[in-house]
Amino acid sequence: MFLAGGIMDLKRNDFIIIFQKAFLVIILLLIITLLVLHKFKKSTKAVDNQLPVDEDVVYLISKLKEDIVSNGEGLYLDNEKYVYKGVNVNNYVKYNGIIWRIVEFDENITLITDEVITSLSYGENNDFDESYIKKYLSNTGDINSGVFENKILGNGEALTFKNLCLNETCSEKSSRQKVGLLSKEQYENSKVSDETYIDGSFFLITKKNNNIYYVVDGDLKDTLPNEIHGIKPIIFIKGDVLYIDGDGSIETPYILNKTNGINIGDFVSIDDITYRIIDKNNNSYKIALDGVFDNDIVYSKYHNKFLVNELDSVAYYLNHEYYDSLNKEILLNTTWYNGIFEDENHDYSNIYSDSFISHVGLLNIGDFYINDYTDYYLMTPSIDNEIYVIQDYNVRRSKIDKIYKIRPCFSIKRNIGINGGNGTKNDPYILVTNEDENISK
Repeated sequence: MFLAGGIMDLKRNDFIIIFQKAFLVIILLLIITLLVLHKFKKSTKAVDNQLPVDEDVVYLISKLKEDIVSNGEGLYLDNEKYVYKGVNVNNYVKYNGIIWRIVEFDENITLITDEVITSLSYGENNDFDESYIKKYLSNTGDINSGVFENKILGNGEALTFKNLCLNETCSEKSSRQKVGLLSKEQYENSKVSDETYIDGSFFLITKKNNNIYYVVDGDLKDTLPNEIHGIKPIIFIKGDVLYIDGDGSIETPYILNKTNGINIGDFVSIDDITYRIIDKNNNSYKIALDGVFDNDIVYSKYHNKFLVNELDSVAYYLNHEYYDSLNKEILLNTTWYNGIFEDENHDYSNIYSDSFISHVGLLNIGDFYINDYTDYYLMTPSIDNEIYVIQDYNVRRSKIDKIYKIRPCFSIKRNIGINGGNGTKNDPYILVTNEDENISK
């Protein structure tokens, strides 16, 4: 009996253990089911924009769709695509420290830089995939390619790729790009009463026979591809990018990502003089005067090269008299490129074929923001002992003995402190040159 009772107790205990395990399995399955259902609910696709529905986040596209118009200036729904039209539209975006404008969006968002970034020749022909502009904008594997991508876009986690229409019927398309140029159709579609927020003089990507379209002061024209005009790049942002902040105005643009510190394009103030950041690396910022000043010195009496020891030249003045006016504590020596930009071959990378080191220099063709001001020297030499200058806000050739204004450029230490400002033209970052002051970096 005792043995039989023991066996019965053992079986009862086994049953209890089995029951407990089964109960735990059922509870676990219920939890998993609830989690799956919750995840499914959050990832349900919205019919209008194919974005995941999530009460905890706001997508930029959803935010933009709150202000659709049917007349006047603003955001239109145009053939299943949302397009900004007119002059006074709140489509400003800040991405990677640069101000952009939203051109249009469907499942992705097309942005264009608000400013002309630089001036370049399109190329030896009007095929974008073979152009110098594509090499400048994107990493193509060529030496010195991807200037814009490397300095402005970085890893570009929010970017996506598109094929670009190369002619007016879109029968020709480029390879897939994440940075390119605006098309003639996109430019014309941005207008209301023949006016648009996309201003300046710049190349389009659209071919016209053997020429290429460009915009000059609001007018559409065409030109040979080896001519030099402004560049306003476009990029493509993934449609699921989140809305962080802003209302799309110039004062408070939509913010797509948070950036720390000083970026290319920002304005800084040193000893009450304003400069613009045109480049940066791990150790330094390269800055150019935000403005130009009058000058009575010829570029050179003898050479189109920037020779700092040639008396009575702009190079000598900048690296002696002007240099003496600068704060030496923050100044750095800089490598400057001085290769010839040939008439027959307007490949910007030729500039990198020659270089020298000095404290102060000038801007080159291909540097950012050379079109901000006009009637001043560049340091890019041309053939026939001539140089390039900015005239009428575009690149022109000039004799070396003709006098233009000066826009100095130099490099400063990157670990300098910031003591106010927000980096805009009207409120530049105030850079601290005295280590005893209260600063932030």
